Amino acid sequence: MLHRGHIGIIKMKHLARTCCWWPNIDKDISDMIKSCTICSKLQPLQKPTFNSWKEPKQVWSRLHMDFAGPIMNSKWLIIVDAKSKFPIVVDMKNNTSAKYVRDALEQVIDWFGPPQTLVTDNGPPFNSYEMKKFYDKYAIKHITSPPYHPASNGLAERFVRSFKEGMLKEQQAGQTNKFCAIRNVLRCYTLKKIKEVYRTLRKGSVDFKNSTNVLKV
Repeated sequence: MLHRGHIGIIKMKHLARTCCWWPNIDKDISDMIKSCTICSKLQPLQKPTFNSWKEPKQVWSRLHMDFAGPIMNSKWLIIVDAKSKFPIVVDMKNNTSAKYVRDALEQVIDWFGPPQTLVTDNGPPFNSYEMKKFYDKYAIKHITSPPYHPASNGLAERFVRSFKEGMLKEQQAGQTNKFCAIRNVLRCYTLKKIKEVYRTLRKGSVDFKNSTNVLKV
């Protein structure tokens, strides 16, 4: 009677407590549901679990990269350092081809050097043959997030969300110059993390303090 509707363990235990009791009732209910063929067949699949990224020991050793937009008539390439959380944003206009991504990364490497590891989603620009040659050229280990689970590239995803919110606020405040808007967004983001970033930079070898983090390609 209690399991006629094939309800779950918690609901069945709650129902049982309202009308009956016997020794080891909780264990008996759990064993009954586990042995129920119908419940086993219709049980929803568990979501896969993904381990969070460990923070690297050095700045600029692992970067996370993703696209944001279109925002203010542009697509934006987002690059975030996993150690310092320092962001770089590249205006891609509306060209997200592998060649344009490669050219943007070449400019970033001119400033800071190549990272050891680059994490992206499985988007066509990032896993193309042209990009694979680029990774090999600089001995960069390219890691892609699992298919259908871009959230495993969480560091870039979180900054993309902050970037979108910041740019939207700038637009709503009447800002029409996208480079003024992005400057305000990045300064606001940096100020929030300034103590953490400077503490990290003292331990590292990359001088972010004297650089700008807005690129025009």
